[in-house]
Amino acid sequence: MQADIRSCPIVFRFAVRSLLLIVLVTGSFSRVHAEEAAESVSGEESVLAPVIVTSDLDKQNTPLVKAPGSLLKRDREQIREKTASDLSDVLSFEPNVDFTGGPRGATELPQIRGLGAERILILEDGVRQNFQSGHNGRVFSDFSLTEDIEVVKGPWSSLYGSGAMGGVISFRRSTAADYIRKSGQNHGVELGIDSGTAGSEYGGRLTAFGKAGFFEPLVSVRSSTSSNTRLGGDDTLEYSASRDQDVYGSFGFDLGEKHKLTMKVNDRGEVGETPLNPATETTVLSQLADMKTRKQDAVLDYRIEAGNSDFHVKPYFRKTKVEKIRLSDGRTDTQTVETVGIDTWNTMNWSLSDTIKSTTTVGVEYFQDTNTGTRGATTLSSFPNGKGSQYGVYLQPSFVLDEAWTITPGVRFDSYSNEDSSGASSNNSGEKTSLKLYSSYEFNPGYMIFAGWGQAFNAPRLQDLYVTGMHFPGNFFVPNPNLKPETAETVEVGTKNKVVFSEESFLQVNATGFFTEAKDFINRRVAATTTIMENVDQVQLYGLEAQAFYQTVTWGTGLSYGQVRSKNKTADAPLADTPADTWTAKFEWLGFSNWILGTDVKWLEKQTRVPTGVSESGEAFAQDIYASWARPTHEVRLRVNNVYDRAYIKHGSNIKEVGRDFRLQASYLF
Repeated sequence: MQADIRSCPIVFRFAVRSLLLIVLVTGSFSRVHAEEAAESVSGEESVLAPVIVTSDLDKQNTPLVKAPGSLLKRDREQIREKTASDLSDVLSFEPNVDFTGGPRGATELPQIRGLGAERILILEDGVRQNFQSGHNGRVFSDFSLTEDIEVVKGPWSSLYGSGAMGGVISFRRSTAADYIRKSGQNHGVELGIDSGTAGSEYGGRLTAFGKAGFFEPLVSVRSSTSSNTRLGGDDTLEYSASRDQDVYGSFGFDLGEKHKLTMKVNDRGEVGETPLNPATETTVLSQLADMKTRKQDAVLDYRIEAGNSDFHVKPYFRKTKVEKIRLSDGRTDTQTVETVGIDTWNTMNWSLSDTIKSTTTVGVEYFQDTNTGTRGATTLSSFPNGKGSQYGVYLQPSFVLDEAWTITPGVRFDSYSNEDSSGASSNNSGEKTSLKLYSSYEFNPGYMIFAGWGQAFNAPRLQDLYVTGMHFPGNFFVPNPNLKPETAETVEVGTKNKVVFSEESFLQVNATGFFTEAKDFINRRVAATTTIMENVDQVQLYGLEAQAFYQTVTWGTGLSYGQVRSKNKTADAPLADTPADTWTAKFEWLGFSNWILGTDVKWLEKQTRVPTGVSESGEAFAQDIYASWARPTHEVRLRVNNVYDRAYIKHGSNIKEVGRDFRLQASYLF
């Protein structure tokens, strides 16, 4: 397949068009906040401070401006600005990053460059979120205490193995060290409240942190409740009320200079009455359930920085359990995934000569998933009992020549195995090697072009291989233990440029074009009486994302555009859930002390590129406005989402989006 991609004329034409579009298109806005951007002193001129952004992806610890590929990062301030309760709130205006499934939190399914949640790796503090089920979401976290979120678009199996075909979404929860750095005090208590009118939502979080010698503890508790959600056009989404509670602890131990152990534990639960398929609307009693979701995890990060190396050992455990009690007869279905694993790596920095520097990451990862599905006292055939394990070793050297040319190859070898606990089907196992080669050239300070090629794969999951039982009346699942892993190769080219006009203003312009060709896509085929998971021969996706923003001391504005095209070459038709072309715009006023006033605008174009039997989606327009006042110890944020109460359904969803929603978030640290 590698040779096919290099020789395919469409790739050449695509690369040429992408390079031309770099000059012609612009995209989303990312600003420097007033407190970071400028400092006004009587008698002195206000100037923009330099901006240094680094990546917190553990294995990609490098400045984003030089990191080849498409990356974005949102810090604590930007997350809180969104008054976010879900991941979709934080990333709602990012090009080619979308969410399907509807507004219920239990159905949140991320999508990157047209590839769905089952092909995206989700990491929380480096821990894999491997729970997947056809009628549930993939994100079971609270984002009111999130320190930063990063998204890597494109193939990353060379570092992360199976699951990272579409990209990686990684988020990190706050620690005592984060609070100490932000507040400037060694101990304190933060009280936070939040509310939203669309779901009559209200909640509160109490966080205490401190530092006693080498010990840095943080303990935080949050509780919230919401009623049925009001959708655009003044409709109400029945059976969408919920209650949740989140208990979180972070415990840091400074064991010596550059020698640290951090332990994080979390227990989060959510309950509410929802349809058995939360992505649909129904009031039929036999299709409704009392759903209880609980996520528990623990992760250790033992880190040693010595000389030119940064060594990590990260063992972890995560348990996600979804219980549905049918309202009509009390039938109870339980789905549980337990993941245990360990990831160990070392990043080493070298100066090979006066003009050549190198950063090399080498590591080993192992994890095991245990699936348990029950219906009352029997087995839940649609969520098969079994075990799946993967073992991987990886190497990624990165070379910087003359502080301008960066070359980053990468290789990872993975071995995987899946076992059906019932013994009714044969085991499924295999091995994959994933390669990548990225390069960037900073031809002037702040002006960079990059290009890359990468391989990725998805091993079959227990739910794909061994699912049995009734899909719907008259139709039954047929297991397919012979599924092959999905594989993909991606080529992308792009540019990142910062044009500095003066000490008070600059323009940032970024653009990326990508082309992905995948084989053996795992697809659900529904026939008259049977449903089976099968490999589709070949799928193509290509498109672009472009971003531009202009920043001054007192205001900033920007625009973004995201486009994805897809094709199932076997059926000669587009994929069903390919997102519509999306434009987003942003404007912010930073002219008042400690205040930020702004607006976000999103326009979704019509999606008419759909296969036979799939409905087209209409165009949609939505606007948010917000205001925030923030100091190191206290802050107040107001936001109105969907100001004009637009009623629209995103392509790939069955339910309208949330209507006009007045949101308030406030906190005080003492």
